[in-house]
Amino acid sequence: SDCVRRSLKGEGGRGNPLQLQSLIRLLGVAERSRVIFNYSPAMKKNLVYIIGGVLVLGVIGAVVYFNDPNQKNEAVAPNDLLTLKVLDERFPPAQLEILKGQFAAAVSAVEKNPDSYNDWITIGIVKKQVNDYEGARAVWEKAAILRPAGSLPLFNLANLYADFLNDPTKAEEYYLAALKNSPDLVQAYTNLADLYKNKLNQPEKIDPLIMVGLDKTGGDPTLHAYLGGYYRDVKNYPKAIEHYEHVLKVRPDETTVWEEVERLKAKMNQNP
Repeated sequence: SDCVRRSLKGEGGRGNPLQLQSLIRLLGVAERSRVIFNYSPAMKKNLVYIIGGVLVLGVIGAVVYFNDPNQKNEAVAPNDLLTLKVLDERFPPAQLEILKGQFAAAVSAVEKNPDSYNDWITIGIVKKQVNDYEGARAVWEKAAILRPAGSLPLFNLANLYADFLNDPTKAEEYYLAALKNSPDLVQAYTNLADLYKNKLNQPEKIDPLIMVGLDKTGGDPTLHAYLGGYYRDVKNYPKAIEHYEHVLKVRPDETTVWEEVERLKAKMNQNP
C-alpha cells in the first residue's frame, strides 16, 4: 500500500499510513478528541484534525500554506485568544470563509461555556491553519490547563514547536508529556523519533523510545514498521527484517513489506 511504501522508501514515520490507521484506532482511548495527519503538495506537515470523531477543516488539504520563519514566540493577550488573525494574505478566500465560520462557531461555544475543551482545540486549529502559530500555542496551552490528563493539546503543541516555532527541545518536552498522559499514542512516538533523528541529532534515543512504545501499545505494527525503516537506513538488515516480519504477522496483505523483506534478504546474501 502507499502508506507502507513511503515508509519503505525511507521518507520517515510521519508519512506512514500504518500510523494513520493506528491513530484512527485511538478514538477509543481516554479522551474522545484525536488528530491525524495528511500532507498537501505545498507543505509536508499540513495537519488535518479529527475532533470528537468529526472531521474539522476537511477542505484544508487543497490549500497552500506558507510558514513564516520570522514569527517569534511572543505573549498573547487574553482578548486575542478569541480573535482570528490571518497572517497569510495569500490564503484562498473561499477556504478562509469556511475557517471563519468554524472559528466563529467555536468562539460562540466557549463564550457560553469557557470550559468547552473541544471548542478550544478547534480555535487553536483554525489559528494554526491561518499561520497564527503564537495564537494556536496560547489556545492549546489553555486547553491543556482545562484538561490536565488530556494528551491532544500537548501533542498539538509538540508538533507546533517541532514544525513551526523551531524549538525542538520544547517539542520533545511536549511529546513526552503527551505520552505520559496517553502512553499508547503511536504518532507521538514516531514524531518524537523523527525529532531525535532530524533536529536534535540524538539517534541513539530512537530504538529505546520505540521499544517503549511497542510495550505500551502491545506491539503496534506502525512502530515495528518505523524501526524496520530505521534499521534498514543504518544497514542493520537483520533487525530491519525482524521488525518488518512483525508487521506481516498483523498485516499479511502488505505486499510492499513482503517485497522489502525479500530485497533486504537478497542484499544480505550478496554481502554475507
